[in-house]
Amino acid sequence: MKILFTLLGEVGHVNPFVGIARALVANGHEVAVHSTRSFESQFARAGVRARWYRDGVADAPVASPQQMAARMRNLRWLRGWYELALRTLPASVQTIRSTVRDFRPDVICVDPLIAAGAIVAESEKIPWAAVTPVLSTLRPTDWSCPFLDVAVSLAPRMRELLDAQGAHGIVFEGVDVVSPSFNSVFTTEAFAPRAQTANTHSTYVGPARSGGPRGDEPEFPWERLHERPLVYVASGGGQSLSFDPASVLRIARAIPESAASIVLAVHHLVDDAGFMSAVPPHCIVTRYAPQLRLLDRAAVAVTHGGINTVNECLERGCPMIVMPLGKEQPLQAELVRRAGAGTTLDPMSFTDEECRDSVLAMIADGPYRERARIIRDSYRATDSSAVVCAALERLA
Repeated sequence: MKILFTLLGEVGHVNPFVGIARALVANGHEVAVHSTRSFESQFARAGVRARWYRDGVADAPVASPQQMAARMRNLRWLRGWYELALRTLPASVQTIRSTVRDFRPDVICVDPLIAAGAIVAESEKIPWAAVTPVLSTLRPTDWSCPFLDVAVSLAPRMRELLDAQGAHGIVFEGVDVVSPSFNSVFTTEAFAPRAQTANTHSTYVGPARSGGPRGDEPEFPWERLHERPLVYVASGGGQSLSFDPASVLRIARAIPESAASIVLAVHHLVDDAGFMSAVPPHCIVTRYAPQLRLLDRAAVAVTHGGINTVNECLERGCPMIVMPLGKEQPLQAELVRRAGAGTTLDPMSFTDEECRDSVLAMIADGPYRERARIIRDSYRATDSSAVVCAALERLA
């Protein structure tokens, strides 16, 4: 069997598929990936054989993660950003169609934000599944968020574009296409009860797992960690949104040295001499962190709420302080809050006292840790790669 993945070329939209691709290859299938950015070297380091096709559609102008975070709070700019993405759909349809005719897949696994993948699958009469790496379809019906409302407001434009491509039968929720055959989301009822959402079409498969090396594991000075509880601060910024330097410093300074060891994963901020000189000396600063291994030891994670980090924390029973910056991050923050597995703070206005008190509350063996353990147990009872792999095999 030949399976094509059509993915958004961002870390958070690629990493969840490493384990699925690994399971498919282990079952003797051939895998190809069509993406706006190539992660071929990462897959190779992870030992996952895959053929890569690069989307010929130009990426949006590059901005730093901090710039993107600031822009995302401007709803007018955000709407224009989404509209620009929609305008690339016809060109993406053509590049994916070329990939399909070269690779000749038996089934296509679509990131639901890549509507072009669904359009090509329908027009070429290839069965397709929608496997979403985010939780946007699990938005509680009694909760609103301006970041998500902007995307939903573009539904009429999305319908026009689909119809112009002859994809009259494709339905979507928000801006996510919905497969007529199989849809999945990486979570469990213990974290995001279906009853609080309008989602009736997705299979809950548990968290994404790599099933082995993910290919992005860097070196780390493990000998510098103390016996004190570990606070892991994931600032974001690989290719998406990131805390600004001042916010990272405020978080680091708010946590008492006597209460915890602190690891700051700050990506390109390690090149900022002013930032590095201002970091408290007891903090361990790294460009990239071996996040999974650190979360195995962490007592608390401070994150902007990217879905990969949220699910990786939940799988390990690690409570979180979520400071969402934009995109779907406020939704993840709200779900963490409702599930009792952590708390949320406003990244623009949190105080030192709020940050310190939240960290100490997460470290204590209280309700946050208990809820995180319950969700952890539900996550560990699943095998998302096996479920999705079996669904793709059935479709073929």
